[in-house]
Amino acid sequence: MPINLPTTKLFVFVNRLFINNKDFSSQLGYKIIIANKFTRENNFTIHSNLIYWSLTKSKRVTQSVLALEIYRMVGGVNIVIAIGTTLKMIIDQLKLPIIPIIVCTNLYSLYKCLVKLSTTKKKRLIINIIALY
Repeated sequence: MPINLPTTKLFVFVNRLFINNKDFSSQLGYKIIIANKFTRENNFTIHSNLIYWSLTKSKRVTQSVLALEIYRMVGGVNIVIAIGTTLKMIIDQLKLPIIPIIVCTNLYSLYKCLVKLSTTKKKRLIINIIALY
């Protein structure tokens, strides 16, 4: 689908996906799209192209849903930053505005950690949360 570059946004969607496998590992998944958003009176439409998606088995056995959510979010954000950096080099050559990166999630416990600044006592999770800022 054609995309209008001056109004383009780069989205990463991270969903709750806590699936236990037989070996007690979990699945990590996210989707990255490039899109134009059109707003109308009471609704909006997104015209987009899927750039990248990932659904992988985690090698770590997670003991909490929050840990799984953070690993998934960090993985998605790392990939979207790499894609965004590549797009920035192209955009700079074309002298167009920077493409913003938008992270979308429905993970309430992660929202509490990032926005409401609730705390976690696990050092490994604290480092990953700081990396998202």
